[in-house]
Amino acid sequence: MFESTGTIFETKEEEADYYVGMGEYGGVEVTKETMDAFMQQIRTAVDDKEAFAKLMDYPVKINYEAGSVTVSNEKEMMETYDTLMNTNRFKENVKEIFVGNYPFYNYMGVMLEIGEQGQNVWIDQDKNGTLGIYAINAG
Repeated sequence: MFESTGTIFETKEEEADYYVGMGEYGGVEVTKETMDAFMQQIRTAVDDKEAFAKLMDYPVKINYEAGSVTVSNEKEMMETYDTLMNTNRFKENVKEIFVGNYPFYNYMGVMLEIGEQGQNVWIDQDKNGTLGIYAINAG
């Protein structure tokens, strides 16, 4: 047995099978430049309900300390926006995202850590290759 990127495999072949079809960022097949541009979009869209809602890959699961909600579309995201942005300085923490640093990715996509309270967003691609946020852990 050996460990590779935090995952334990029995054989090298098992590791190779695990990564088949993965791009530079795990299950998200984009260049670093494309990922950097999307991160910058998130940072700037956080001040605009409509722009932020357009960056999602619906349905989006939002996890709060008190429980979870599933947001099905842009309208619901705009209705949830104020609560999300005011949870544990989420909005301020998103603005401080360090573009270019993606410490964790796997077959589910890219996880971007936000702030110091366990906040993060998960990013994947839809069937057309468009990047979108599909999960938010607001703390």
